[in-house]
Amino acid sequence: MAKQKLNVSFNQNEIGNFGKIFAGLLLIIFTILPIIFMIALWPDRMPGPEDETQLYLNRLFHVSWNKDGTLHINTIMFLLVAFAGFTGSMIHIATSFTNYIGSEKFKRSWILWYFVKPFTAAGVALLFYLVLKAGLLNFDGANGANPFGIVILSALAGLFTDKATLKLEEVFSIIFKPKDDRPDRIDETSVKITGFDPKKLQLGADNTITVSGEGLDKQPLSIRINDEDIQNPEITSNAISFKFKIPDILKEEKKLKLNILDKNGNPFYSGEFELDGTGQPVTDEEAVG
Repeated sequence: MAKQKLNVSFNQNEIGNFGKIFAGLLLIIFTILPIIFMIALWPDRMPGPEDETQLYLNRLFHVSWNKDGTLHINTIMFLLVAFAGFTGSMIHIATSFTNYIGSEKFKRSWILWYFVKPFTAAGVALLFYLVLKAGLLNFDGANGANPFGIVILSALAGLFTDKATLKLEEVFSIIFKPKDDRPDRIDETSVKITGFDPKKLQLGADNTITVSGEGLDKQPLSIRINDEDIQNPEITSNAISFKFKIPDILKEEKKLKLNILDKNGNPFYSGEFELDGTGQPVTDEEAVG
């Protein structure tokens, strides 16, 4: 009975064949559209220092130099950067989506992430461009004279949004050099994980897993077993404990991967569980008794 309930819950979180086709079409459309807009907005030439105006003829696919135009070069570059970041993110999303669909591990709870991610990437690309324009990073094209280099970097910022965000965080730390002089400041570097128990998980049972270490409550840590996020673990200074029942989709695996991530989502600790098939499923009657 418990096994049947688990299957129904999992199926409700899956995406159907129509949803897969529709999502695939959306990915194709929204990957092609920003590329078309980048081509449409590409200027025929960049202004030089001797030019008095930086205005262009505001007509898609014919953005040409025109002293009586209505579109400024900065506006063009902002749009190109945003579309390039959007395109880079769509490449990442399309790769992620097809991988999860192919392995039959895609869950509908991630749909919002797929919609929001490209717009977030466009914003990160714009911030990255402004940092370059301000000369805060050592880059020859920071003066905006090379649209090819700027667009390529913007697309890479959209493709690797997390890494670009970390770079922006590094720039912020260098500029402002924040200092934490609080006497009760938490030292996150003292967080240490020494191991976990048990090393072997039983199928069909609620396995109680304990991660041992030091200072485990000094920073937010997230736990993941394969692609399953562990919700609401019990955390103390020297132990993290939680229950985990192996879902049907993972029962054919020989080993399961334990990943503990820091507050930035970076790997902090990893290990492996073996699967023991001798564990007996817990029935509804046993649970009630």
